[in-house]
Amino acid sequence: MFSKRLLYFSGNQMDAYRWEAGRLSGKITFRADEAGHNAFADYVARDGAPFYLLTDVIEEDFRQDSLPDLWGKARQTLVGRKLAQAFRATPYRHAESQRTRQGKRKELRLLLSALTNADLLKPWLDPLSASKAPLAGIYSAPLMSEILLKKLGLQRMPHLLLTTHQEVGGLRQSYFQAGRLKFSRLTLLSNIGAGELAAAVTEESARTQQYLNNLRLLPRDQPLHIHLLSQGDELRQLQAACTNQPLRAFHFISLENACARAGLECAAGNGASDRFFLGLLGAHAPANHYATAEEMFYYRFLMARRAMRLTGIFFVAAAAFYAIGDGWDAADRLQGTASILDQAVAIDQRTHAIANTFPPLPASPQVMREAVETAQRLRRLPFSPQDMMAAVSQAIDQSPQIQIDRFVWTPTVGPAADPDNPSPDGIVRRISPASPGAPSDSAANGAVRQIATIAGQVRPFRGYRQAAAAVAHFITALRRTNLTATPLTMPLDTNPKDVLQGSTRAKQEETPQGKFSLRLVYRPPTSKPQS
Repeated sequence: MFSKRLLYFSGNQMDAYRWEAGRLSGKITFRADEAGHNAFADYVARDGAPFYLLTDVIEEDFRQDSLPDLWGKARQTLVGRKLAQAFRATPYRHAESQRTRQGKRKELRLLLSALTNADLLKPWLDPLSASKAPLAGIYSAPLMSEILLKKLGLQRMPHLLLTTHQEVGGLRQSYFQAGRLKFSRLTLLSNIGAGELAAAVTEESARTQQYLNNLRLLPRDQPLHIHLLSQGDELRQLQAACTNQPLRAFHFISLENACARAGLECAAGNGASDRFFLGLLGAHAPANHYATAEEMFYYRFLMARRAMRLTGIFFVAAAAFYAIGDGWDAADRLQGTASILDQAVAIDQRTHAIANTFPPLPASPQVMREAVETAQRLRRLPFSPQDMMAAVSQAIDQSPQIQIDRFVWTPTVGPAADPDNPSPDGIVRRISPASPGAPSDSAANGAVRQIATIAGQVRPFRGYRQAAAAVAHFITALRRTNLTATPLTMPLDTNPKDVLQGSTRAKQEETPQGKFSLRLVYRPPTSKPQS
């Protein structure tokens, strides 16, 4: 909590207090002379806390006025003109709007007040400006009394005279209508006892009532309720001396009760209310009453700096809170990621365990995938290699020593799709896969032959002569079907046209094999037209 410096100026002296944690402490008094002014200058120079100046002087004037019920800049201009006309010789002026009077036209009631002797404050304000001390405002004790009435619940009384005793100033009487200040006066009383104070209160109350009647603020047939604020012996003396009259009723308020209602700590002492109003200012400071904008410059600068500092602290705290929250989220995500990875490892292990229980596949997944893709491509062709493969299988059944390692099938189309008897232009065209169910133009316009190249070996291998005989027997079996078989390579090449190649230095194969390859042409049987 920020500390404050509360100043109480009574005209003859300046009392300085420290306000911190809701308490007044460290009273220092400065007399209104050169030595006091110099001491005050040293005091404000070594303290950077904001200063609140409460004035309770005779040189404070109050006036009633009214103006049309305007708004915005027009009202401010007219109120400023009213203040300048009423108090020309001082810059310490203040206006309070109190209520709107209904009549032929709406009028705004104003209370105009001012500290009429500006030179009285100059020796005290100059050191504040020279030291660049932050001045929060110059406040009026009578105007502060409006806050007291609200705390005491007396703001609805139609005619109330609040009487307080200041330790140095004297007797302050402030007149209120429905909680609004209308008039206030200070009577100087110096070094009087409790009995003399009671007599002075009775006398001054009667005089003030007569004055209010003359000003027509208080109707003559209306009673005036006088509330006295005091404590201890002084309060008891007042209760004994002040008696009610037909149009004058006295009410007594103890400072202890007032402090409790205002939420302040009450210090033991005489019945003076100086400290009470300073505590009220420290705890419930209103907006500035009299200080000029130049005199409050350093206070506004201090408030802006504090606001920036608090804003920075707020953003740092918000960033830290966000970072903590983001860290928690990151930790949760990491924990969730670790859990997912653990689950993935467990699932992978279970998958492998289940896969190990399956019987072994006849081929690898890659080979099976290629087989499926090949079947899908064949399904899109207008012809199938099934008949040709059936013929080859029939021949293999008659040649048990033959083992087929590779079968390459290619359907061709052309005017005479026979590789042994090509077309005049020498063109032999391959059939491309078509979309399912689409007719084949090639099949409709020319003959179709299926060509295949097979590669295999003789098992078991018992020599080249026996291998060559087995391949020849296999070729004979193929030619019994609709296949034309042409040898490409034989286990033992006996073609006189081929060139003999090799070297005496070349090593012989450790395991000789009877490998061969054939070129097959399949002619589908043609259907006879029905007569």
